[in-house]
Amino acid sequence: MIDLGKLLPGLRGRSIHVVETAKAAEVVQKLKGAGFSLHMIAGDRARDKITFLAAAADAFDFPAKFGKNWDAFIDSFADFLDRVPMPAAVVWTRADVLVQNDLQSFIEAITTFDSAAVERELSAEDDEKVQVEFFVLMGEPKKS
Repeated sequence: MIDLGKLLPGLRGRSIHVVETAKAAEVVQKLKGAGFSLHMIAGDRARDKITFLAAAADAFDFPAKFGKNWDAFIDSFADFLDRVPMPAAVVWTRADVLVQNDLQSFIEAITTFDSAAVERELSAEDDEKVQVEFFVLMGEPKKS
């Protein structure tokens, strides 16, 4: 396991970490440097349940038959975690867009991410190193 506290001092959270968008480049650079496979959700497209599920399907390369409901998301995301190189990090940009427009779907997404990560860690073989981290980026990027 990579110690994220040492990699990103001041980071909070067990496996879900809320970070200001202004710190996104630093977070991504350090995760890449530590060997994480990175998977980005384009949160500016996610205004409600349907648009979040579409953005997630793109980010995680869900199959074309993906059903665009929470049960299908749970199953497809679990399959994604089975095939992705570990350690893995999901970086959800502009998560604040979904928070502002559909708080319930934001909560559903976060709880699903957390339970899928825990399930994947529990199902790992004894010698398999599994680490799944979620970075929820909040706020608009600063204008230059």
